[in-house]
Amino acid sequence: MFTLAHEMGHAMHSIIQRRHSLIFMPDIKFFRAEVASTCNEILLMEYLLKNTTDKKERAYLLNHYLDSFKGTVYRQTQFAEYEMLTNKMYEEGESLTADNLSSTYLELNKKYYGSDIVSDEQIAYEWAKIPHFTTISMFISMRQAIVQHFLWRIRLICGKGN
Repeated sequence: MFTLAHEMGHAMHSIIQRRHSLIFMPDIKFFRAEVASTCNEILLMEYLLKNTTDKKERAYLLNHYLDSFKGTVYRQTQFAEYEMLTNKMYEEGESLTADNLSSTYLELNKKYYGSDIVSDEQIAYEWAKIPHFTTISMFISMRQAIVQHFLWRIRLICGKGN
């Protein structure tokens, strides 16, 4: 149910943004897109908490709420820092190999979770399963992404396709 509420938030965000975006505005998909989806999850949570009388269900919902908060605030901050670091690597001419991206992710994970948390070394490869880390826009500078998006929008408006 929470996944459905979350994805409906993304759908609403996409529809509203496409209606109101200016030609020069890039299609922001990361944190701004999460606002509507997270809001939907919170609205659902508030509704469920208000309407449950079962103590076990309430405990489950509150645990889910806290875990969601950790994922939304803490983990998304970690992801933003990872994107910043990998964009800096690109801008400095460093190779963006799977090994470099994985070691950067692993070190950042250790920084965020500290030495008291035992984590599997395979966490180094988690970045590869997160869709917005593996899109081409992540590997180009923001300036290049904006220029490319602006040109794409012009071609779209002029009927030249993608």
